[in-house]
Amino acid sequence: DGPAFSPEVAILSLEGPAKIRFRLIERDLRPDLPGSFELMLKPRSLLLFRGDAYELYVHSVPHVSQDSFSDCELQLGIAPGELVQRAPR
Repeated sequence: DGPAFSPEVAILSLEGPAKIRFRLIERDLRPDLPGSFELMLKPRSLLLFRGDAYELYVHSVPHVSQDSFSDCELQLGIAPGELVQRAPR
Protein backbone atom coordinates (compact mmCIF):
# COMPACT_ATOMS: atom_id res chain seq x y z
CA ASP A 1 0.00 0.00 0.00
CA GLY A 2 2.97 2.27 0.37
CA PRO A 3 3.53 5.47 2.31
CA ALA A 4 0.11 6.94 1.51
CA PHE A 5 -1.44 4.49 3.98
CA SER A 6 1.38 4.19 6.50
CA PRO A 7 1.35 3.22 9.32
CA GLU A 8 -2.10 1.56 9.17
CA VAL A 9 -4.24 -0.32 6.68
CA ALA A 10 -8.02 -0.74 6.70
CA ILE A 11 -9.68 -3.36 4.49
CA LEU A 12 -13.45 -3.45 4.22
CA SER A 13 -15.37 -6.48 2.99
CA LEU A 14 -18.69 -5.34 1.57
CA GLU A 15 -21.17 -7.74 0.00
CA GLY A 16 -19.45 -11.10 0.35
CA PRO A 17 -16.70 -13.02 2.15
CA ALA A 18 -13.11 -13.15 0.94
CA LYS A 19 -9.83 -14.73 1.94
CA ILE A 20 -6.89 -12.39 2.53
CA ARG A 21 -3.34 -13.75 2.40
CA PHE A 22 -0.31 -12.42 4.26
CA ARG A 23 3.23 -13.41 3.19
CA LEU A 24 6.41 -12.56 5.07
CA ILE A 25 8.64 -10.40 2.87
CA GLU A 26 12.03 -11.62 4.13
CA ARG A 27 11.74 -15.02 5.82
CA ASP A 28 15.51 -15.28 6.49
CA LEU A 29 15.47 -12.14 8.64
CA ARG A 30 12.53 -13.26 10.82
CA PRO A 31 12.46 -17.08 11.09
CA ASP A 32 10.47 -16.68 14.34
CA LEU A 33 7.41 -15.44 12.41
CA PRO A 34 5.07 -17.54 10.25
CA GLY A 35 6.03 -17.40 6.57
CA SER A 36 2.41 -16.92 5.57
CA PHE A 37 -1.14 -17.02 6.90
CA GLU A 38 -4.67 -16.41 5.68
CA LEU A 39 -7.79 -14.88 7.19
CA MET A 40 -11.43 -15.05 6.15
CA LEU A 41 -13.10 -11.67 5.87
CA LYS A 42 -16.79 -12.07 6.57
CA PRO A 43 -19.29 -9.84 4.69
CA ARG A 44 -19.43 -6.32 6.10
CA SER A 45 -16.28 -6.81 8.16
CA LEU A 46 -13.41 -4.42 8.73
CA LEU A 47 -9.79 -5.53 9.12
CA LEU A 48 -7.31 -3.03 10.58
CA PHE A 49 -3.60 -3.75 10.88
CA ARG A 50 -0.31 -1.97 11.45
CA GLY A 51 3.13 -2.56 12.92
CA ASP A 52 4.73 -5.89 11.97
CA ALA A 53 1.67 -6.96 9.96
CA TYR A 54 2.09 -3.83 7.82
CA GLU A 55 5.88 -3.59 7.71
CA LEU A 56 6.96 -7.25 7.47
CA TYR A 57 4.16 -8.82 5.40
CA VAL A 58 2.60 -8.20 2.00
CA HIS A 59 -1.12 -8.85 1.73
CA SER A 60 -3.34 -9.87 -1.17
CA VAL A 61 -6.87 -11.02 -1.94
CA PRO A 62 -6.86 -13.75 -4.61
CA HIS A 63 -9.19 -13.28 -7.59
CA VAL A 64 -11.26 -16.47 -7.30
CA SER A 65 -14.97 -17.34 -7.25
CA GLN A 66 -14.71 -19.38 -4.02
CA ASP A 67 -12.28 -19.88 -1.15
CA SER A 68 -11.44 -22.95 0.91
CA PHE A 69 -9.62 -23.34 4.21
CA SER A 70 -7.59 -26.10 5.79
CA ASP A 71 -7.60 -26.81 9.52
CA CYS A 72 -4.25 -25.05 10.02
CA GLU A 73 -5.37 -21.65 8.71
CA LEU A 74 -6.86 -18.88 10.80
CA GLN A 75 -10.61 -18.89 10.38
CA LEU A 76 -13.79 -17.50 11.88
CA GLY A 77 -16.53 -20.11 11.96
CA ILE A 78 -15.38 -21.85 8.76
CA ALA A 79 -15.11 -25.65 8.85
CA PRO A 80 -11.87 -27.20 7.48
CA GLY A 81 -12.25 -27.82 3.75
CA GLU A 82 -15.50 -25.86 3.52
CA LEU A 83 -15.93 -23.93 0.27
CA VAL A 84 -17.06 -20.34 0.71
CA GLN A 85 -18.64 -18.66 -2.33
CA ARG A 86 -17.64 -15.11 -3.17
CA ALA A 87 -20.19 -12.47 -4.10
CA PRO A 88 -20.14 -11.21 -7.69
CA ARG A 89 -18.01 -8.12 -8.26
